[in-house]
Amino acid sequence: MTAVALSSSNDLTDVLSRGSPGASDVAAAIFRQIDKVRHHARQNASDWRTLVKTRVFGLRKDATEQLGADDVIVPDQQSVLFAAKFVDALPFHLVSPSVALDSDGEISLDWWFGPYAQLSISIGPTGKLTYAGLIGREGHRHGVELFRDRVPEVLLVTLAELERRFASSSTY
Repeated sequence: MTAVALSSSNDLTDVLSRGSPGASDVAAAIFRQIDKVRHHARQNASDWRTLVKTRVFGLRKDATEQLGADDVIVPDQQSVLFAAKFVDALPFHLVSPSVALDSDGEISLDWWFGPYAQLSISIGPTGKLTYAGLIGREGHRHGVELFRDRVPEVLLVTLAELERRFASSSTY
């Protein structure tokens, strides 16, 4: 029989964090499951997508609260939803983009690595992705793609190239 003695604060997380897998096969299996949960929690805690989606939803909330003020642009609800789905579809290992509201009410995600290394993607209410980017002094990409649950390959390739070439470089 395996017994767990809790500290006076009854803090189970303290007991679990010590890392004792116990003596039985069942205890070892439970320990492996707890370890998987810890790993999952650590990955999700550092996943920038949650913060970016909060910023995307915040654009609409902030604009709605300012209704009545001059020149307030409220993003279309569909643009916000497509932007959130797009962010969810991005690989979590990418660098976090900045979030902005375009003058036409679309949501913009922007990656800036320097003056000649950047990508901007504008997300509209139909899922239309309008993008433009610079990859070094001579390279540029631009176009329009439709988002349907998967990030278009051209955007993934562009982001991967920007990160590979410029993420750790201080000269552009």
